[in-house]
Formats: sequence, structure tokens, C-alpha cells
Amino acid sequence: MCAKKNVWHDLPMLSDQFRRFISTLREQELAFPCTKNHKHVIVVVNAYDVDLYQSWTIEMQEYFQNRKDVEVRTIDLGITFFHKQRTFFRQCLTLISRRVLRIFSKNKFRYLIDYDYKPRADGRFFIVIEAFISTCKILKENGFKSPKDSDMVKYRAIFSTLATTFNTVEFNIRRHPLRLFVLNLAYEMSYAKTSRIEKEAKPCLLVVGNGRMVKAAAVVASSRDKGTPVIIIERGSFPGTFDLYRISPHSILERRMQAQNLALRLEATNASRISSQYIELRKEYDPISGLKWHRNFKIGCLPDLDYRKLCVCFTSTETEFAVFGDVIHKPEFQNQAEAFYALAATLNPNEWQVVIRRHPYGSKFLKKDPESKLWEKLKIFQHVSFVGPSDPIDSYELCRKADLVAHFNSSMGPEAIAMQCCPVITMGPTLWEKDDSKYFINTKDKLIKFFGSDFGIRPVADIELWGIYWATFGYKFEIVSWNKSKGFVHGKRIL
Repeated sequence: MCAKKNVWHDLPMLSDQFRRFISTLREQELAFPCTKNHKHVIVVVNAYDVDLYQSWTIEMQEYFQNRKDVEVRTIDLGITFFHKQRTFFRQCLTLISRRVLRIFSKNKFRYLIDYDYKPRADGRFFIVIEAFISTCKILKENGFKSPKDSDMVKYRAIFSTLATTFNTVEFNIRRHPLRLFVLNLAYEMSYAKTSRIEKEAKPCLLVVGNGRMVKAAAVVASSRDKGTPVIIIERGSFPGTFDLYRISPHSILERRMQAQNLALRLEATNASRISSQYIELRKEYDPISGLKWHRNFKIGCLPDLDYRKLCVCFTSTETEFAVFGDVIHKPEFQNQAEAFYALAATLNPNEWQVVIRRHPYGSKFLKKDPESKLWEKLKIFQHVSFVGPSDPIDSYELCRKADLVAHFNSSMGPEAIAMQCCPVITMGPTLWEKDDSKYFINTKDKLIKFFGSDFGIRPVADIELWGIYWATFGYKFEIVSWNKSKGFVHGKRIL
């Protein structure tokens, strides 16, 4: 047994070699298709009352206000008491503080966003009834099964929000009827408010953060139903940056197109160098979350292994796939559990041992494993064992010992390729894997064909697109500065 090692390291400073490749906003990246000769109306919506969403709102508000023939309207859907980003008490306190501070024209300590107005939803009584009916339907089905096409966006938004809240896609929704009703109501209210904004303002473009959580998803859905172009803002590749999307921050297809465009903007030599530098950085820590990979590893620690060949499957947290922006079509594997089950069933147990390396939960110390049910089916195989999320097993040492590494859409896939120690197969959609690659195994037929052929260690060039994307993608915050995840504008804390 390996003793758990809880060591937290200071984050390494982001090197200048990556900072200079992070873009500042350019006009073509925020272009909109309106060609009318009039004053263009841009609506910037703040969907949630937390620093990150408000900072996105501030950046977009400032950017568009400096453009000619543009009128910016900033709308607040933040404090509606229909979300759990902050407690009810905290929301009340924030609301009171804002009203008090607005009395004083010169506030030296807090920065308040200048909102145009807070829209009211039309037909609120009917909205409550609609939310109640929708809640009853979901509770009756005991899940999110077979929704109508018109309800698909709402159902996916509610499901992914709940999955994020519970840290798992395996939950009994009947135990949380009030929470489900509140999310339904938040979606319907936000949709109605956005519809009213569009009716009154007739915007040429609408900008909102995230696009996935219920209120943000409702804003996007309403705009698209009305035919209004939408830009969605999300976290960037590094702390202090943000990304822009037209389809969804969780669309693999859109990210792939963005990565390909980035590669075209760089010369081949530069692209290869930037990618390789980022891959080396990834071995130490995750620039997006700031997590130091080795903080909970015991270096060199391995599970009990025997003489058989070793296949290691690296998982992701299942909530990452609950928010995919693209539909995965059958007969492709629908999720990682299905893919790894097919892999285990294909491998001869007399020749292979399979280790499922569960994804760590980061800094979250959970009393109960929220994804334990996902892997129950795989326990029928005698040659399959599991490494738990909190186990101090060294993932990199597992790669060195492995005869094969499999992943669905885990960063350990490209990292294992970078280590040049064993063959790596991809079993789900990624932004970097080529569709015609023999190592892209997303169906049972491809799986059988793969093991009937010769395979070896893949070249690092296979993951160049992955390295370029994460090394360079993102836009600098020009107005907001950050200190310990708190946003400041001109030295004033965002309220």
C-alpha cells in the first residue's frame, strides 16, 4: 500500500513564451453579420452574480462601447434568487449593499456595473405553471428521457447544472423536486426576459457568459429562436484569459475548427515549438485550473500488477461529458463507461490486465464517491481493477508500465503520447484526433479491427494541434484584474 501524500505546491508563474501568444481582442473575432446602415445595438447579458460572469460582462461592455455606431445595453439577470451560485442570504446582502452604494456617486472601494435595466418577464403566472408542468414530467419519468426537440436545450441545461452540483450524472432526481422546480423556473424566466429584451431592443448581437448553466442557456436559446447572433464567453486557456464561442464552449467541433485556425496563423516551426513547450508545461500542472498534478501522487507508486500485459484506461469526470455541445451518433461509443466496457470485453483476460484510473476530484474532499455507480458494470470482469480518485497511484508511472493506454477525452491521452512510452488509443470525440487515424477507436468494429493489426508508439506530431490550442488560445482581460479569484476594476473589488 502507498501512503497518501497531501502536498500543495505554489503555482509556477506562466512563462513569457506563452503570454506573448495569448491574443488581445481583435475586431474580426467579435464581428457580427448585421450590414444595415444604422446604429448597431449590442446586448450584453450578465446571467449570474459572481465575479467571473460579471468580469466577462465588464470586458464586453467596455469593448463594444469604444466602437463606432454601436449602442451597448447591459442587462442584469444576476440576482433573481433562482440559482445556487451564492446562498440566499449572500444574495440579499449583495442586493442591499448595491442599493446603498449607488446612493454615493464616488465609491472608493467597490466597482458596480452600470446596468441599463433589469427586464421583467411577461406572463409570469403562466411561466410558473409551465415550470411546474415540466418538473412533473421529469419526475414522472424519473429522469431526462426522450424530451421533445423543443425541450432538448432546457433539459440538457438542467441536467448538466444538476450534474455539476452533485458531481455526478448518476443521481435520483425524485429526491430533489424543489431544486428541479427552481431550475425549471429559472430557465423559463430567463428565456422570457431575454425574449422581452430582444423585442424591445432588437439587437444585432447578444453576448452572454457560459451558455450552459440554466439561465445562460436560456439566454442563448431565446436568442437563437429569434435569429439573433450570439457570442458565448468562457474561461480561457490560462488564468486571466477568456475564450469566445459561436456554437458552444463544449462543442468539440467548434474547438477543432478554432485549433485548426490557430495552426494556420502560425508558421510550422513556431507551431511545433509552441506545442512542445506547452506539453512540457502540462507535465507539471494544469494551466486552466492551476492544479499541480503530482500534489496527491506518491512518485513511482503503482497498484499490484502481474505478468500479463497492462492496459490503462484514463477516465474524466463524467460531468464533463454531460455538457457536450455535440451529439454523439450511434454506433459510436456514447460515453467512456461504454467504451471501456467494450475494450475490456475485447481483451483476452489470460493475456491482459486492465486498470481503470479514475479521475481525481482535485481539491474536493468528498465523503461519498459520486460516480461509483458508473463503473459497476465493469466489475464483472476478473481482469479489470480500479484506481480510485483519491488513490496516490502515480499516473505517469502507470503510463511507463503500460502496454496500451486508452482514453475517451482525457488530457492523459495526449500526455501519454508525449511520453513516448506505449501505444495510445482515443475512444471518444476530441479536438485533436484525426477521424481517419487508426488509433481513433470509437466503435466496436474499429476496436476489433485495431487488435487485428500492428500498432506501436505514436509520433508526438499527432498531438501538435492539442498543444497549439491550449498553449495559445484565449484573450487577455484588459479591464479586470484578478487576485485570488476575486475581480478588481481600477483597484476596486467587483460587487
